[in-house]
Amino acid sequence: GAFSLLNDFGFRRSERALFRGRLDVPVSQTNLEVAASRPFSESDFPAVAECLVAAYATDRGTELHRELRTADGALKLVESITKGSFGDYRQEYGRCIESDGEIASVMLWCEAATRPTFRGQGMAGRLMREPGAAFRLAGLEHIALGVTLSNPARRLYERLGLSVRRRVDAYVWWRT
Repeated sequence: GAFSLLNDFGFRRSERALFRGRLDVPVSQTNLEVAASRPFSESDFPAVAECLVAAYATDRGTELHRELRTADGALKLVESITKGSFGDYRQEYGRCIESDGEIASVMLWCEAATRPTFRGQGMAGRLMREPGAAFRLAGLEHIALGVTLSNPARRLYERLGLSVRRRVDAYVWWRT
């Protein structure tokens, strides 16, 4: 079949799912001034990129995010997203939580990442809820994202009320 042919040419298959959920944050509860996170600025971009690289270093689905293997690649991605490559971008869509003097967790558009040393402390959940409030203020009612099925963050998305809308397979082939 098609997968056999793709496999013969060296493509790697990554099982993914598209998640979608309602932004059930009442507009009256969208006070981002008292949030646990803060919007990051352009001066934070290098530290945000470092956080992304550290978070994805342990992700088995990294072959889909080759740009997140290096600080330079991650920095280019951060710059690209903040300039609108994923659509309308507002400063509230890029948030971070700091701990011990470093950026421990980031949310960039619909990309949440936490350094391995800070996982399990609820940071990614807070980051997902707070931009949800910003999205709601912008008039959006739903959030959607793609995730590799082996990614432990999948459980977080389900706890936040997102559900699998469709399973998809991604095929990756990188020349070396």
